Amino acid sequence: MSRIYSYNVALTTSLLSVLTVGTVSVEAASLDSRFNQIFVFSDSLSDPGNIFEATNGAVPENPLSFGGRFSNGPVWTEYLSPKFGLNPTPFTSPVQSSDGTNYSFGGATSGDLNIINILRPDIPIEFPGLTQELNYFIEPLLAQNQSANPDALYVVWAGANDYIFGGVSDPTIPVNNISKAVHSLYDVGARNLLLLNLPSLGNTPLALNSDFQEPLNQLTAAHNFLLNSAVEGLNQSLTGVNIGLVDVNATVNSILQNPGEFGLTNGTDSWSNAVAACLEVGCEEFPNPDEYLFWDLIHPTTATHEIIADMAYSTVQSQFPKVPEPTSILALSALGLGFLFNQVSSHRRKN
Repeated sequence: MSRIYSYNVALTTSLLSVLTVGTVSVEAASLDSRFNQIFVFSDSLSDPGNIFEATNGAVPENPLSFGGRFSNGPVWTEYLSPKFGLNPTPFTSPVQSSDGTNYSFGGATSGDLNIINILRPDIPIEFPGLTQELNYFIEPLLAQNQSANPDALYVVWAGANDYIFGGVSDPTIPVNNISKAVHSLYDVGARNLLLLNLPSLGNTPLALNSDFQEPLNQLTAAHNFLLNSAVEGLNQSLTGVNIGLVDVNATVNSILQNPGEFGLTNGTDSWSNAVAACLEVGCEEFPNPDEYLFWDLIHPTTATHEIIADMAYSTVQSQFPKVPEPTSILALSALGLGFLFNQVSSHRRKN
């Protein structure tokens, strides 16, 4: 009797072990395992609060800003990262996460200029452009004779500040700067890069119905055409690299044409300006930010950021190879269950 009892205990323990492994595998499979770190190099569109910390809260000035972001909530990378089970920390965070770092600073151009230094000369700090952000990441690696993680995702998004505030009228300049950024990351070991094109800058509330609406839209179109060509060339010329390009422009244009399809109702106005106007007249109810494309004159609401993140993730799914999920463990679990049940049947026949 004790022998049968011992056998049943061992069998139950084995079954629980197999089922537990299977459960863990299902949970792990729910997250995308393509990358084990994320590093972001960008401007205010991706800044998780770096320039806010660097200026002791002076930038952004908008009191409706969420945690120092240029929006009313998280920015798009903060929606994208959890899809991979990652939580990269801002560059200015005193404690850094092993999941990666977001080096983005509001005001960064695609080169070494930051337009906050022009717009806010009262702040005696030199803020980084894209070039310096890359140096923050690359120089420590070189100093320690290390390479970048080839299994990480490296995000580069820049150019808007060059055209809107930097006076750049030649799109080859920002696109060449972005191409140099890709080369710099590749040279230290990066192999998975995600670039984003620009939404039509002339359709922002800042430029809409102004004399520079059409020129900005023309620059945007030229920038995106050149960037697409550059990405194609880089994918062909750099061995082992995989560069994805997110078509933000197409997504934003779709929102502008039919905001209702994306759960929005207003694709042209600034939500924070609408709030200011509401305060002036003493309205009873503030406009809902989740219905607006734009948070201020040039930046998107967090609802739009989430849409951009979904678009970026779709790009990753279509343009980056998927790391095999731990289905082999599930298969072994099934085999193990079959083996154990066969053992049960055999044991019962013998007894």
